[in-house]
Amino acid sequence: MIAPSHFSIIVATDLGNGIGVKNRLPWSIRSDLEFFKTMTSWAPPEKYNVVIMGRNTYESLPKSVRPLPGRMNVVITQNRNYPSHNISCFPSLEQALSHISLDRTVHRVFVIGGTQLYQSALLHHKLDSIYLTRVITTTECDCFFPEIPSQFRVTQQTGIINVPEGYSVQFEVWRRR
Repeated sequence: MIAPSHFSIIVATDLGNGIGVKNRLPWSIRSDLEFFKTMTSWAPPEKYNVVIMGRNTYESLPKSVRPLPGRMNVVITQNRNYPSHNISCFPSLEQALSHISLDRTVHRVFVIGGTQLYQSALLHHKLDSIYLTRVITTTECDCFFPEIPSQFRVTQQTGIINVPEGYSVQFEVWRRR
C-alpha cells in the first residue's frame, strides 16, 4: 500500500473561529480531546499516523504529552537548530508532506495548528477533509482558524451536544467537493 496522498485538518473553534488565547486552548472539553486523540492515533497494525503542527502549537502542548504519543510528530519551524528529540522538523508544510509521502507505513496525516499552518493547509491541493469541533460559545481569543474555502462543504454534522464542562459542541466533517 502506498503512503497517503492527501491530508486532513483537525480543529476546534468557537463561533467566531477562535482557536486559542495566549498559546493555550480557550476551553478544556474531554469529549473533544478524546475525539482528537482517537482520530489522530488510530491506525491499522503496522501503520501509524502523522500530526503536523507549528512550533507554537508544539510548545503549547503539556510537557507530559509532548511529543504526542503514538503518532509521528512533525513541527514546522524556520529554526534549523530547533531541538528535535523524538520529532521531525521541516521549514514548510510542503517539505513535510513531501518527506511523509515517501513513507509507506503512514496511514493518515493531520494538520493540527496553528493559524499560519492552517492557512497554508487550507490552500493546499492535497487537503481533502476538515474535522471541526464547533464550540457553541464566543471566547476571548488571539488566534483564529481561517475561513474555510468555498470548495469545501459540510458532509456530516452532529446535533448540538451538551458536554459536562458546561459547553455545547457540534462535530462537523467538511470535504472538498
